[in-house]
This record gives sequence, C-alpha cells and structure tokens, in this order.
Amino acid sequence: MKKRSISTIFPIENDLTNLFDEKRFDVIVSLSTESLREKETVEAFFWRANAYFAMEKFDAAISDYVSAVTLAPNDPILHFNSGCTLKKLEATEKAVEAFTKAIEYDPLYYYSYFNRGNLFQAMEKIPESLNDYTQAIALSPEDADCYVARGVSYVKLKKIDEALQDFQAALRLDPGHAQALGNCGNAFEMQGRFQEALDAYNKVLEKNPSDERVFLNRAFVHFRCGQNEEAIKDYTRAIEICPKRVEIYHFRGRVHLKIRNYRLALADFDMAIRLSPSDHDEFYLHRSQAKSAISDFTGALEDVCKSLKINPQNWEACCQLGIIESILGNLPEAIKAYTQMIDIYSDYSRGYCYRGVAYAKTGNLKNAFKDYQKAIQLNPGNASAYLNRGLVYRLLKKNDQSIADLSRVIELDPINIMAYKNRAMAFEALGKHEEAQKDFSTVKQIEMPKSL
Repeated sequence: MKKRSISTIFPIENDLTNLFDEKRFDVIVSLSTESLREKETVEAFFWRANAYFAMEKFDAAISDYVSAVTLAPNDPILHFNSGCTLKKLEATEKAVEAFTKAIEYDPLYYYSYFNRGNLFQAMEKIPESLNDYTQAIALSPEDADCYVARGVSYVKLKKIDEALQDFQAALRLDPGHAQALGNCGNAFEMQGRFQEALDAYNKVLEKNPSDERVFLNRAFVHFRCGQNEEAIKDYTRAIEICPKRVEIYHFRGRVHLKIRNYRLALADFDMAIRLSPSDHDEFYLHRSQAKSAISDFTGALEDVCKSLKINPQNWEACCQLGIIESILGNLPEAIKAYTQMIDIYSDYSRGYCYRGVAYAKTGNLKNAFKDYQKAIQLNPGNASAYLNRGLVYRLLKKNDQSIADLSRVIELDPINIMAYKNRAMAFEALGKHEEAQKDFSTVKQIEMPKSL
C-alpha cells in the first residue's frame, strides 16, 4: 500500500494569511481540537499547528508538530515546519536538526537547504552555509534570495568578488531586489568603489525611501568621500525615520566634529548618551573631544574618565586623557595615560610622539629621545617625530643631526614654519649664515598674508 504524505498540503513558508481568513485561525484550532478528542491524526495536529504558527503561538505550534512527527516520522514537511517554528523560538540547534531531517526525507526541496543555510550563517558556520546555499541554487537557480544569501556568506569570508557575482546574479533575476542592491552597495564600498556603492544605495532608496539602514550606509560612503554635508543630510534623514536609534546621533556627531561644528557635535553626543547612558565608551570619548575643542577641559576630563570606566582598554580614550592632562599641566598623569595607551596599542607611532613631548616638558630628554626614535621606527613619515627629535638634538647642541631631522620635516611638510625657524638657528650655530638667512626668508614668505 502506497504511503500517503501530507507534504502535498503546504509548508509554512507560504503566507498563511493568503490561505485563510485571519479571523478563522481560532476556528481551525477549535475544529482540529474537536477532531483530536475523537482520534489523534497527523492531519489534525498539522492544521492546528499551522494555525498556531500563523497566530504566533509558537510553543503550541511546535508541540503539535512534534505530535504529528511521532505519527508520521518520515514526512519532510512536518520536519520542515518544525524547523521554521523552532527558528522562531530561537532553538537554533534543534531547528538545524529539523531541517536536516527534512532534507533526509526530501533531498530535492531547495527551501530546506536555504533555511538551514540561514541558520548556519547566523551561527557563523559559514562554510556549512555556503554548501547549503549552493545546493539550494542548484535545485532552484531562479530564486534570487538564494544568491543574495550566499553572497552574504562570501562577504563574511571576505571573498568580495564572489559576493558581488552572487548579488549581481540576483539582480539579473530580479532587477529591483532591494537586498541585492543594498548588499551590492556594501560590497562596492568594501572595494573602495564608492560611486558604484552610491548608485546602488540610490536605487534602493528610489524603491524604499524609508529604509534608515540605507541612509546610514550612504551617509558613511559620503563621509568616506569627504562629502560631509551630504553625510549629515543622510544621517538626519535616518534620524527622522528612526529617532530612537542611538548610534545615528553618534555617527552624525562625528561628522560635525570633523568639520568643526563643535556645538552641533555636542548636541548629537548628548542625545546619544541620553538614549544610552551606560553602554558606549565611544560616546563619552567623542563628547570629550568636542568639549576639548571648545576649551571645556574640565568637562572633557570628566567624559574621558567615564569612557575609560566603561572600557579601560580603549587606547584612544587613554590618548585623549593624556592630551587633556598635558593641557592642564599634569605631566606625570599625562605620561601615565600615554604609557597605558602604548601598553594597549604598541604600534601607534603618534602615541610615542605624544609621550615624548610630555617627557621633554618635564626635562627628561633621554626618555623623550627614545620615544621619538620609536615613533620614527614605526612610521618613517611621521613629521612630528622628526621635528621633536630635531629640537632635542638642537638642545643637546648636536646641530648637524638637528639639521638632518628638520630637513626631513621640510621634505614631508614644506610649509612647516617651526622646522624652518629651528633649522635656521641650527645653521646659525654652525656659522652657516647664508643657509640660515634663506630659511628665515622662507618663514617670512609663509607667514606673509595672501593678497585679496
């Protein structure tokens, strides 16, 4: 006798509201319950489970699917629907097991691979997700969603070329696919193809002008391209759509900070902190930087200490603390903060330069010199390190070495007045008056106001 399978009815990835009048879900539950009082059947458990799922009563739904599976353990749709329900209940491992059973009993149903692939992707099991998406594409090569999902897995593996191929394959199947367009934009952005990224985001926004995520992505590309006013417009639009999304205020504040709109930056950081006062060390760090820019050093010190209380390993906050303590004349505290920064991020060239300046201000030229040496070793293009080392050489009356360092500064920064002035004085000390006069003349030319 041929086995009857209920898989001819439907799996629940279909929209049940299209199959039933929403008001009738409770009727289905009632009729199925009545039927189950008389006899437990797969069909009664199945229909009641479907109704419970549509009503978002997932605990009740999974209970009925389990009962149905007990009666029909080889039916793939029962396992598939169980997997969908377990996914809603965030029982990820059990959901994977259910989709695996569905594949075992029906290896040609592509949507089981697709759903299991989604779970693997969420679990960061990316090779497994790629295998499932590839199988789903082989079984259903016309489903754009499968290509998009596989493309996302390729992105997670930093295989951006392969990801773009999948996103573009999805767009050939569905030219208006919003996820494919958005992910294309992300991939282009990762490759530095900013105009193509903007074009992709613009197309998404033409179809859905209320997606704050796309405004956020486009804002970031504008920011990367130096189009700061455009970035601010996009962040503002994202805030209008989603006014309680805390990170948008932070992002917009950072753009304001960069273009020296310090009051507007403070307003944004204030709002971000008001919405999320205890979780984000960066909010306090960047508000500290804005306060420093308007000479509110007491407030800046308060904020950077809050940042470090949340995250003592934030090297940028340690650096900011060192800068503030140095401005306030607390040089031992500044050196301590810079040392903490270097302990966390030992390859930060400018960090050694900052600490070197603090050492030099305390008269500890030996440690200052060591820090400048290290800064140059880490970054041979660090003009500040050469300048400061050149000044130390001059204080030590090693004028030839001073001239060499200051000449390197001028190569890197041809309008650095301090380099020319100090090189002129080093030349004077060596009796090279003509060279000194030439440097003093250059200083006058640089300082001369431009004619209107």
